[in-house]
Amino acid sequence: MIQSNASKLFTARSFNDQALNVSLEKFIEIDPGTYTFLFNNAATGATLYTTSAQILLTDRIYTLAARGFTGGTGTQALGAWVYPNKP
Repeated sequence: MIQSNASKLFTARSFNDQALNVSLEKFIEIDPGTYTFLFNNAATGATLYTTSAQILLTDRIYTLAARGFTGGTGTQALGAWVYPNKP
């Protein structure tokens, strides 16, 4: 599950799941503001990764991307970043 502050944005997502379900390719709209994104284990609810505070501006398009594995270390450690598609 991925949530921003207290709102769930996505649940039960897995690697490349949009390949089999094109509805998962769509962008979602959230209000401008400062967000901290939490990546939680869907089964236990435990927070696995938390981003630093991200400032999302109005009239912009962003991609939130995750990489790595739960329990991974080094280059395989779980992490995420926010990429501005439309600055």
